[in-house]
Formats: sequence, structure tokens, C-alpha cells
Amino acid sequence: MKNRSLIIATLLIAIAGFHCKREQYWQPDRKFANLQQTQPGFQITDLPEQVETLVINLFAPNCPPCIEELPELQKLYEKSQADEKLKFIAIGSHLDTVADLEISRSDIIKTVGEFVQNEKIQYPVYIADQTDIRALRVTGFPETFVLHRDKKSKFGWRLQRKFISAIKLEQVLETPRNRSIYE
Repeated sequence: MKNRSLIIATLLIAIAGFHCKREQYWQPDRKFANLQQTQPGFQITDLPEQVETLVINLFAPNCPPCIEELPELQKLYEKSQADEKLKFIAIGSHLDTVADLEISRSDIIKTVGEFVQNEKIQYPVYIADQTDIRALRVTGFPETFVLHRDKKSKFGWRLQRKFISAIKLEQVLETPRNRSIYE
């Protein structure tokens, strides 16, 4: 009986720890620099109250799936322009940041900037350095996070879905708001 109680207590502690840890993808104070250095950066706490869904796409130049999903991301951006409840941003980095190779912020800005210009990307692009990539636990590119506003959540947002491949617009828009990816 004692062993059973100990096992149950251990499981409850592990589950509680998992639930506390899971929301730390997006700390409210994390700020991403704008690729256009003259523009302000992005911080989740800066979003207006009417935004209910935030879609964040992380990409790297020279990533074939990242290039493949560009038309879908443009459609998503256009939809977000027409829908005040939906916000879409992209965060660019460098393939080497996931491989834990040191790369300077200026190299990331240069590489991502050339990619954005060559691909004629219209949506807002921010920059993630190696520290950001580690904090977000990015395992590869592209990765897309769908977050929904949740007043019960510690940070005010709940991660609903995480895509680890090229996305289609319908996948993002069909992500249910009432359940987490962890349920």
C-alpha cells in the first residue's frame, strides 16, 4: 500500500511539473528583434486585446520545407490582415542555430534579410538568435506554433498546436481553440 501511494505521489508531481514546464515556450518578456532594424521588435505582451490567435512560424533560409510553405504563409498573412482576431508573424534564424553552432546575430540578419528580399516576403519577419532558439526548444525548421489567448494560463496564452513540417493554411485555421496539444 505504501509503495502504491509513493508511486501515485511521484506521478502527480511529475504531471504537475510537466504542466508548469509546458507553458514556458513563450515567456511574456521574450522580445524578438525586427529584421528591419528601424522597426520595433515583437513581444507577445504588445498584442492588442482583440487578438485571440497568434501564429508564429520559425524558418531558416536554405531550408526546402521552409521555401515550400511560403505561398501558404503569404495566404495566412493576408487572412490575418483582414481578421483582427488573428495575428501572424515569422521569425527567421539560421540552420546552424539548431545545430548548436555559433553564428553571429549580424550573420543571421544578413542571411535572413537576403532570403526575405529574394523570396519577396511581405509579412513581418523578426530575428531569433541561438539563445531564442534554445529557449523555444526548436528542433528544426520550419516549426509553426499556434497559440490562443487563455486568461486562465499563467502567461495569458496557451500553445494549441506545434507543427514541425511545412504547413497548409487549413491546418492552422482548423486548430481547435478549446483544447491544448498536450490534452
